[in-house]
Order: sequence, then structure tokens, then C-alpha cells
Amino acid sequence: MAIDYEDLKRRALFIPCASREDLARWIRVYLDISLPDSIVCDDDTRHEPTNSSPLDFIWEVYSKALDGTDPDAQNFLFYAARNSGKTLACSIIELLSLFHLRRDVCHLAAIEAQSQKCAKYVGRYVNKP
Repeated sequence: MAIDYEDLKRRALFIPCASREDLARWIRVYLDISLPDSIVCDDDTRHEPTNSSPLDFIWEVYSKALDGTDPDAQNFLFYAARNSGKTLACSIIELLSLFHLRRDVCHLAAIEAQSQKCAKYVGRYVNKP
């Protein structure tokens, strides 16, 4: 019996990711995006690193929302340099919120162009074959 990989892939689209690695693979397979998953500056020997990668950012928000049991995980504040992928990461979180977390999404940004860019990303994702 032949395996219908396209059907399997279509059904797996809506299965939540159980690990950071699963999430990275989901993003690669369904969105064709390979996110950076390591930190650049880890030279503080006295403290835990306080910076993270785009994949870390997405995983932290996604896993906390998926778990839903931490009352302190209601608000997140992340910041990064201009053109470092914040809007791209947010668009991925928005798509995952719809597909895996079954949550409504509303994107608010500092400027209209940024919101439009995020909406454009999400539009591309949902229009993929």
C-alpha cells in the first residue's frame, strides 16, 4: 500500500508541535523558512544568557500558549534590532495561533506599514499550495 505523503503532510499541518525541534521542522516544512536558532552573544560567564534567537522567541511564546497553565505567561516583551526578523517571527506566531492554538489574532504595530507587512507574510503562508 502506497503512502500518500501529501495527505499526511496536509493532516499534520494542524497537529501542535511538542518540542522546539518539532516547531523548527514545522516552520521549515510548511513555511519554507529556516530560522536562526542560536544566539550570537553568549560571553557572560557570570549569568545565564539573556538574549535569544528568533526560534527561541517563537518557541517561548508558542509553548507557553500551548501549555496554558502559567498565569505569568500572559504578556511578553521582546526587542531586537531593526530588520532582525521581529515581524516575520510575529507572523509565524499569528499563523500558529490560528492553526494550533485555536486563538483569534489581532496584530498591532507601531506603524501601519509594519502591520501590513505582517499581514502580507500571513497571506503568503495561507496561500501556499
